[in-house]
Amino acid sequence: MKNKVGITTTLLLLSIMIQHAAFGQNLEKHQWKSRVLLILSQNENNDQFKEQIAQFTNETALEKRKLVLYKVSPESYILEEKRINSSVLFERYIKDKEAFRVVLIGLDGGVKLSQSNPLISQDLFRIIDSMPMRRSEIRRK
Repeated sequence: MKNKVGITTTLLLLSIMIQHAAFGQNLEKHQWKSRVLLILSQNENNDQFKEQIAQFTNETALEKRKLVLYKVSPESYILEEKRINSSVLFERYIKDKEAFRVVLIGLDGGVKLSQSNPLISQDLFRIIDSMPMRRSEIRRK
């Protein structure tokens, strides 16, 4: 019986470590290449969640600002229309059972904006366009 509990505990810990490692690799693949916008909700049918996603349908504006969109729910996230089963993003960025949150992560991997109400796309683009690295990108083009 003890052996069975030990194996179960080991497998559980290994699973958690793999999830965290996979998440870390996801962030690392974006660092210095893309800004990340996380749209998080307890429920994918949440009106704020749907409204926020609808704000960011202009792919040209997203690409121009090197912005990658993650749609995050408690058990999974969607990136480029591919669903990945993981709760790590949700647990890391949502606060105390909030219904909704939007988080902007910069090229350096730091959180640049985090709020619990929907963000208007023009406001987000204005924030990004005022960042030193983005202004440098604009000058180079």
